[in-house]
Amino acid sequence: MSSQEHPTPDQLKAMAYVDGELPAGEWAEFESRLRREPSLAREVAELQGLALLARQMAPPEPQDHEWERLRADPWHRLFTRGGLALLLGGLGTEAALLLLGIQNEVGEHALLFSGGAGLAGFVMLLAAALRWRTRNLPFDPYVHVRR
Repeated sequence: MSSQEHPTPDQLKAMAYVDGELPAGEWAEFESRLRREPSLAREVAELQGLALLARQMAPPEPQDHEWERLRADPWHRLFTRGGLALLLGGLGTEAALLLLGIQNEVGEHALLFSGGAGLAGFVMLLAAALRWRTRNLPFDPYVHVRR
């Protein structure tokens, strides 16, 4: 942006474009102007660079620290990875037994076992999600916001 005291209308539109706040009706027109006007395209590129730099310089949120603690927690990893493995394995086994039509040969116990594994995996994933939510709830900035 130039060293003027107030931004020009084009600069304001460029800022809105970079922020994704340009109205839908003006979006296509502005993009066609970007193809025709190199100076406007340079202005947008500079603003995009500034937006990227600002995102990189922002300090981590308190919730980000809690995410890192959860990722390092062996119980959380066990519940998410183990739950996903059990859920997919159980459902995959159920589907294979039913599609191959061999559920009668292997017996009812195989269907119950694979269904139970899928259900256990689902419960483990639900428990991991609830644990994540309760651990991050104190860091949620929108908890006290009312509509």
